[in-house]
Amino acid sequence: MCDETEQFGREAARELKVVSVDANPQLMGKKKEVVAVFEFVVQKSMCNMLSILHGGCTATIFDIATSLPIPLFMDYADDWLFTGITSSLSLNYFLPGIEGERLRVVCTTKAGSKRTVTVVGELWSSRGLVASAVHVKMARSAGPQPKL
Repeated sequence: MCDETEQFGREAARELKVVSVDANPQLMGKKKEVVAVFEFVVQKSMCNMLSILHGGCTATIFDIATSLPIPLFMDYADDWLFTGITSSLSLNYFLPGIEGERLRVVCTTKAGSKRTVTVVGELWSSRGLVASAVHVKMARSAGPQPKL
């Protein structure tokens, strides 16, 4: 087990700042949707040798940010209190995130059932769309159960 100082993605998670959370944006044709918006400044520790946001760090940021609206979307159901387990995380990259640049992560819940939830994420800079993600998570009870 990692001690607290060795946890992967710790600094990236600490950098995420909540801008807004809207649990009822009332979009057409949607029964329920949660939109959560976060911002962060690209730190040197998040970059590759070209001083641009590393793709693995981008995936970590999406993994964290797109998980956060799930308990609200799922009405705090017991299986979703800890945001579930990643089933798949698919990313597309469009522009580099540059060291020192402020980026915004927009996370929108799209579909949910007792077993799975899908959240779409978009990473924006002042120059345009940096990356997008589709994150599918499953309830803790839907995944393999550890044997004690």
